[in-house]
Amino acid sequence: MQKINELDNQDKKIISWFFVLLCIQYTVSPEITFLLNIALCIIVAYRKKKLYLNIIPGFSLLIVLFVYTLGITLIQALLGSSIFQNVIRDMFYMANGLIAILVGFFLNKLHYRDYQILNTFILGALYVVFGFWINLIQGNELSSIRSINNVETWRSSVGTGSLFVPLALVIIISGIVDAKHRLSKLVIIPATVLFIGEIVITFSRASIILILILYLFLYKNKKRLLKRLVIILLIILSVIWLLSYFRQFTLVDSVFEKFSNTLTEISSSDSFTSVANIQKNWRGFEVYSAKQQWLTSGTFNQIFGGGFGKLINVGYLSILVDPTSNGYIPVLHNGYYTLIIKSGFIGVLLYGLFYFWGILFGLRKNSRNNLSALYFSGCMLFMAIQTIFLNGLFKDSINLALIYLIGYWGNRALDNN
Repeated sequence: MQKINELDNQDKKIISWFFVLLCIQYTVSPEITFLLNIALCIIVAYRKKKLYLNIIPGFSLLIVLFVYTLGITLIQALLGSSIFQNVIRDMFYMANGLIAILVGFFLNKLHYRDYQILNTFILGALYVVFGFWINLIQGNELSSIRSINNVETWRSSVGTGSLFVPLALVIIISGIVDAKHRLSKLVIIPATVLFIGEIVITFSRASIILILILYLFLYKNKKRLLKRLVIILLIILSVIWLLSYFRQFTLVDSVFEKFSNTLTEISSSDSFTSVANIQKNWRGFEVYSAKQQWLTSGTFNQIFGGGFGKLINVGYLSILVDPTSNGYIPVLHNGYYTLIIKSGFIGVLLYGLFYFWGILFGLRKNSRNNLSALYFSGCMLFMAIQTIFLNGLFKDSINLALIYLIGYWGNRALDNN
């Protein structure tokens, strides 16, 4: 195990900065958060005055992916098929995740203890969830949603929530912060109630998947944690039952239809002949459109991609995403198909290997003295799955909190290896 040093005033200022980053990630533009992340990395790198090569397992694959796609972009530019503004936007999308990983990496290099980082996450998520509930109450949404019978309309009124909240909930219920360093019950109990409340009221499938996956990797006392998880799931089911009991069943039916339609929604096997079907299964239509574009793009583009700035043609229905898109959109919900258009088969292979190597590393190096490796694997597995539904690393509004932890736990796992 690495030696943990006492924190000096500068290190305390940096963790305070990190807390602010966690709090503002949903209230300021992604560009501002990106610049603040870069500034934090520069400050810590300057303080350490050392060149680091081992960031996290597989990180070099992401660097190769970025440089490789940039090279393809230059080739496409020579052929006159790139628009500068689109290129810069896509470079920012990919660099955003890389810089977030570096933030987590540098936090580990400051030798914080795990409980300091994880308690900061819980407090940051508590700030975010307070904002969610305050906006809900101030906007009088609680009274207006009583007549809503469709889950999509409900979520557009209530909000979709954030994946930061279920991540913090898992940190609480997993018990990875020991009792000695755990936050006060006066904080933990209200936080748990507010976190569960947001997850329930937003009907977030991604949140539930995140909880289940990370729980399997973050447990310490399996019997105790299984009991906790069962209790939380029973609370969620009870609230859904109460909703169905005290109001019309149509909303609850809509929720269950949404959950059961998860795989159909992302499937591209449909012919998509009706606008209604496209709207219902928009993510599947995105994949269908990307497949058609990739298959007709020629051998060079299929293997190497179109580079940064390459758009995906979804036809006139792109107005469902952006009224000014003129038939093309920059990214899809499915990050793998976004990459296959921009970086080709080689890009998807590099990106997939990044997750595969990270998950394998964590499972192989997991031990009593290197639990960080197991935690790292859980985060990587969820991100690999999330890429199918929610862009993964390739977007402006990415799951920053989880990516910070990937950088933090991934580097700590290397140190403890």
